[in-house]
Formats: sequence, structure tokens, C-alpha cells
Amino acid sequence: MTPLEQAERRFDEISTGVLLSLQTTRVIDRASLLLLVREVGIIAAILKGKDTVSKSLLRKIRQAGKIIDAEAPHSDANEFLADLAAQLEMALDLILLDETPEDRVAGVPRVV
Repeated sequence: MTPLEQAERRFDEISTGVLLSLQTTRVIDRASLLLLVREVGIIAAILKGKDTVSKSLLRKIRQAGKIIDAEAPHSDANEFLADLAAQLEMALDLILLDETPEDRVAGVPRVV
């Protein structure tokens, strides 16, 4: 199994449990949600420099962000969830730009 397949499997395992719980019982598992964002960062690093990216993987990342964003207004942790959704959207954008979250350091000028 390739590193990308392993990372995608971990993303699937984490997202299935945490998103279902968020949607059905409104339980917010902060640790798992943070792991989900971390896993997308790992995926972005693996995909950096690759010419082709699985549309199904991109759809999963986008869908996770949309679900979290949709649940944010109905939660006491509105700001936390909205921030996570924004991080997932940013990570998706970085994948499309062939970058990783580490490529964007606050306060450091970017040289492209």
C-alpha cells in the first residue's frame, strides 16, 4: 500500500466516525477533528509534485469541510468548527496549487 493510500485510508477512518457523530448527535470530538486536518496536510505533502490527483480524494476533503461548515452554526463550538472548515478548504486549495501548509509560513515572504 502506497503512502497516499495509507493516508487516504486514515482520512476515511477518521472522517467517517467524527463527521457522522457531528451530524447525528452533535458531539464534537476535537481531537479527531484536528487529526482530520492534520491528515489532509499529510496528503497535501504526499501529493506535492504529482501531476494527477484522485477526484474522489478531492471530493472527500471538500465534503468533509462542507459538513463541518454546515454544522458550525448549530454548535456551541461555532468558531472552532468554522476554523477547521476553513483549514480544510485551504488545504484543498493548496493541493490544487501543488503546495503544502508548510509552504505558507506567516510573516515569511514567499518566493515562487
